[in-house]
Amino acid sequence: PDSTVGGELTIVLQALPKAYTRDMVEDMLVNNGFLGHFNFLYLPCDFVTGSSFGYAFVNMVTAQKATECFLRFNGFNSWVVHSDRVCEVVLATTQGVCENIERYRNSPVMHHHVPESLKPVILNDNGLHLVFPPPTKKVKAPKKLYKQPVGNAEYELKVLTTTPSVGHPGLVTKQVFRF
Repeated sequence: PDSTVGGELTIVLQALPKAYTRDMVEDMLVNNGFLGHFNFLYLPCDFVTGSSFGYAFVNMVTAQKATECFLRFNGFNSWVVHSDRVCEVVLATTQGVCENIERYRNSPVMHHHVPESLKPVILNDNGLHLVFPPPTKKVKAPKKLYKQPVGNAEYELKVLTTTPSVGHPGLVTKQVFRF
């Protein structure tokens, strides 16, 4: 198809349970035979609740594997958490690992305050996470709040705000609340 880039194809897994994490989506792909057949994965999440938005971008390394992934997961509902959702698989607007890297490398999701578990990942043929290429410009902090687990039962709420001051039109400050 015209949407392939060098044979690879980026798909979107839609209607995932909102309780799913990036690691759970990765495990689902690996446990269904796709280890080494995808090289990019991103599960967008709400920084306030930590819940996913229910969809994930997955770059399959070949159109054949993308077709197999479609056949396996379109209609899928065997979740590891309780959910009545039924997965749908569609083509992504952004195609290819390089294009996805460029799309996200300067995005607020790549800011150092965002937990690694909420960021997109690049994977090698063995499924190991690779270092994401550095940004090409300064990455802005997310404008939302997010909770990050600390220890066993505590949470840390980080409030990122932009405060104008003399000589600094947009100084980002952080307040941390533990509960």
